[in-house]
Amino acid sequence: MLIWLMCMAGLSGVVQAQNISGIVYRDFNGNGTYQSTPASGTYTYGETGVSGVIIKAYNTSGVLAGSATSGSTGSYSITASGSGPYRVEYTIPAPLGYLNEGYYNGNASGTSVEFVSSGTVILNFGVNSVNDYCQSAPPLAIPCFVVGDPLSATSTVATEVALVSVPYNSSGTGLAGTKLATAKELGSIFGAAYQRESKKLFTAAFMKRHVGLGTAGLGGIYVTNMSGSTAANSVYVDLESAPFSLSLGASDISARVLPGDGGVSSNDPLGFDAVGKVGLGGMTLSTDGRILYVVDLYNRQLLALAIGNPAKTTLQASDLTKIAIPAPGCTNGVGRPFAVKVYNGKVYIGVVCTAENGGTANDMYAYVYAMDEGATTIPTTAVFSFRLNYAKGMIHTQDAPLGDSWEPWVSQFSGINLGSVTNPGSAGTVADPFFRRSARPQPMLSDIDFTSNGDMVMGFMDRGGHQLGFRQRNTTQTTSTTLLNGYIGGDLLRASFNGTAWVLEKNAAVGTLASSGAGNGQGPGTPTSTTYATPAGEFYYTDAYSGYLSSSMPYVEIHQETYMGSSLVIPGSNYLISTMMDPLNTWSGGIAWFDNRTGADNRRAEIYRTLGGGAANDVTLGKANGLGLLEALCSPAPIMIGNRVWNDTNNNGVQDAGEAGIPGVVVTLKGTGLSANGVTATTNSKGEYYFSTATGTSSTSAVLNLSLTYGGSYSVCFPISTSAGALLISENVNAATGENADKIDSDPSATGVVTLTIGVGGENDFSIDAAYAPVPPCSMSLIVLANTCNEVTNTYPVSGTVSLNNSPATSLTVTDGTKSAVISVTAGQTNATFSLTGLSSGSGKHTVSVVAAATACETVSQTYTAPATCTVAATIAVVSATVCYGSSATLTASGCNNGTVSWSNGTTGNSLITPGLTQTTAYTATCTTQTGSATSVVGTATVMPQPVLSLQASSTNVTAGTPVSLS
Repeated sequence: MLIWLMCMAGLSGVVQAQNISGIVYRDFNGNGTYQSTPASGTYTYGETGVSGVIIKAYNTSGVLAGSATSGSTGSYSITASGSGPYRVEYTIPAPLGYLNEGYYNGNASGTSVEFVSSGTVILNFGVNSVNDYCQSAPPLAIPCFVVGDPLSATSTVATEVALVSVPYNSSGTGLAGTKLATAKELGSIFGAAYQRESKKLFTAAFMKRHVGLGTAGLGGIYVTNMSGSTAANSVYVDLESAPFSLSLGASDISARVLPGDGGVSSNDPLGFDAVGKVGLGGMTLSTDGRILYVVDLYNRQLLALAIGNPAKTTLQASDLTKIAIPAPGCTNGVGRPFAVKVYNGKVYIGVVCTAENGGTANDMYAYVYAMDEGATTIPTTAVFSFRLNYAKGMIHTQDAPLGDSWEPWVSQFSGINLGSVTNPGSAGTVADPFFRRSARPQPMLSDIDFTSNGDMVMGFMDRGGHQLGFRQRNTTQTTSTTLLNGYIGGDLLRASFNGTAWVLEKNAAVGTLASSGAGNGQGPGTPTSTTYATPAGEFYYTDAYSGYLSSSMPYVEIHQETYMGSSLVIPGSNYLISTMMDPLNTWSGGIAWFDNRTGADNRRAEIYRTLGGGAANDVTLGKANGLGLLEALCSPAPIMIGNRVWNDTNNNGVQDAGEAGIPGVVVTLKGTGLSANGVTATTNSKGEYYFSTATGTSSTSAVLNLSLTYGGSYSVCFPISTSAGALLISENVNAATGENADKIDSDPSATGVVTLTIGVGGENDFSIDAAYAPVPPCSMSLIVLANTCNEVTNTYPVSGTVSLNNSPATSLTVTDGTKSAVISVTAGQTNATFSLTGLSSGSGKHTVSVVAAATACETVSQTYTAPATCTVAATIAVVSATVCYGSSATLTASGCNNGTVSWSNGTTGNSLITPGLTQTTAYTATCTTQTGSATSVVGTATVMPQPVLSLQASSTNVTAGTPVSLS
């Protein structure tokens, strides 16, 4: 699938350019390669150019060097001034806002920002709408109608097929389709819409006479989940029940009774007029798959259900928006809507004026309205309208009364046209006396499609085919004495846009195309004021059945209008696929592939045949609209994210011309569904990297086959530095300005991370760019402060601040003479403080130097003068002492506040305690300061003389007890 990957592998460097040219094109198949549509002749697949895209080339100064706008074929050419290099930008203007960037494939299909040098270059730019993508041959899902009540306890049709898928390349009879749902599971359904991301097919209940509804009644929206090995069916929502509780006309058919046996006929009177008036009609999804649009036939409004993508399991009342469909002002009728289609950012709604109130064919008109996606009001002026009173082909060429033109809607069976032949049996068909043909071609604009060249195809389903059946009674019959077979006369019409207005095909010509249906009288001619002139014909001229009425009759065109009401176009293909009556055999329904260049069918396939083997009780609908809305089961478009890592040499955060991509940078994607470590891509020679869900073979720079979750949260992670640390991730985030600012700026945070939410398939994101700038030189500046002298030490401390700019993580060594200190700093730190102590005062000039261990940082120094010396002279005083003979003395020194006291006897301290003294002794006390200053003083310990005692005595005699006096 991804041819672009092979191209990518051979790219390197920048492209040479002075003349820049190329094609802007719709990359429908998402392979990144322009596959042109041939100018003439038939083809299978082709891509169209896109006009209106603006291309600009900027030089290295960001000045516009040339510009162009893509033309009608998508081509453009710029002759850029100067010699390059250039930055080339593609801008998708607002009117084309439904388009996204396509899939990157180098020059074959670039992103919206490309870089070229000098020379000449061709640059193509692929774009697409996300819902245009489809694989080449998707399965086709088709609702099938079976008669009877599938919910009856005795139902014989409960297990019959109500929804089937068939291969895209089907042809012939006896298809091996896949049963997706039974009649009991879904009942009668018509509208269908496939949410490809979740693999869920939504279908809408449809009021069809003789066919029973499902369990959810008229308001039923069903979901068929095809994510498993087998389909699983359930009611998604019943719009007539809470929380919506809409009235869709259930009361009009509340007494309706159908037989459970599909082989038993019914009259179903309540179902006759209810067709196209009650319940639900067409259905489609928004471009992103988040809004389910369905037409409310009863209230004639468009319902927008916010189901989300993937679809929510439960809806709230706030999820429903009711949008009034304009009333076109019909004469003698009512504006009845049915079709809804999303295309190129708009929602188209089809309406017909029915002339049901006594009108004629002249009162019948078709209207197509359009509103922008996301809007809640439909403009009252139709984008296209035209009369429906043109000449159509005959329902049956051998039974003219059945009709050959559109007729007003009827509410009574009496308005049905009965065939003139009462027993028109032949081999292989019903041939009993009770059989009679019946028809009334009443227009319902049931489908709107757009061809790959932008033409509008409108499918008009015959309401009569849903009011009638196969071998069924009229509305008043109570027995099966006379049975009727319904025939249809649906039609396909095509219109082209001339730049101003839509123009209806005329006489088989539309736009620049013409088919061989000119002059066959089965389509509109040139419009007049009241009708259409002759000659007249139809573009899709083989929407018919031809065969043998009997073995004896020639091969003739029997049914000239066989369209059943549904068609589709796979974008890029040349085919309109439509449901048809009798695609190959009589009494059958199937599909046909019409060539959109020639109007002829390419092949046909039969889905059912009511008379398989001649059984008269088959439960399918024969010629009476037996199939519902075709839906292609397309896979999601791949998602691709990423783009460019570049050297932002001027560090302005903008991808300037001439700034090269950086190869070899490892980028990591992390998020939902990925391993904890994520997945990595390494940028190529252009600095590009990509992650994608696309299938294919990965390269180092483009990782494919990823399972990314739609709506999931992811992170793209870049390294902080690259090129061996020479480049740092830019701090200039989202710095660009202008219309493409996000495509040319740098997105990662300071930590190198970009967060994003993955969109739906095809919502590519090439804006995740990362700038790296050269690492700026590491610079430092220094402020030094010498503090005051310490008088005690005659020293001082020095302190300061080192200011840093663009510093890596490193260490700084601060030195002042013999003093030093080491400081650690982290990457990006802007300042660091230091302090050194014990420096000698009065020492003159000093120089503080700072040296970083990182060689990228410069050395810085600053000189200062040390503070003056702060030395103080030594002082001391001693208090002498006088002691008795033999006593010790204490001498006390004072005043030596900044020094140490030493005594002459070898002791130190402010006090001296002598030993016991016998003579007066002098002691010298010396005060020595820390700075070396000394002074002495003498203290004296005076010893008093030793005292002498002299005693003299005389003797005398005394009598005991007599006092004696000594002297």
